[in-house]
Formats: sequence, structure tokens, C-alpha cells
Amino acid sequence: MEEALARAGESREILELLKFAREQQAEQQKEERTRQVIARAEICLREQNFEEALRILNLARRESSSADLEALLASAREQQQQFE
Repeated sequence: MEEALARAGESREILELLKFAREQQAEQQKEERTRQVIARAEICLREQNFEEALRILNLARRESSSADLEALLASAREQQQQFE
């Protein structure tokens, strides 16, 4: 798209498509980071490393909010309390 923009000049349609593509890419990257955080936290929980799981989830929560992230955070807190 950037090549098309360079060839076509300041085309409004191409600029809008490029903006949309960038937004979609950013959203996909954000979702992938969230999936990675959740996977890492789930490993910590299986290993009963509750403090690390909570640390990871709380850091990720500052960056992005996700229902899955919030649910796992609540579950991690509950598991930690049950373990104590």
C-alpha cells in the first residue's frame, strides 16, 4: 500500500486504506501480546507460581484491558488465596 501511495501521490482513498491496515495490524499485535501473556501466566499458575502470574497479569493489564485477561487475573487471585 505504501508503494501504491508513493506512485499515486496523496490519494485520500489509499491514505484511508493504509490507515485502516495499520490500525488492524496494531490490533492484531495487541491481541497476540495478550495471548502470549495469558499463556505465560497459565504456565505460572500450573506451577503454583502465583506471585509471578499475578505480576505478569497486572503488568499486562496496565497495557491493555481484555475480558480474558481480567478473568484469569481474578482466577489467579482466587487460586493464590486457596493455596495460602
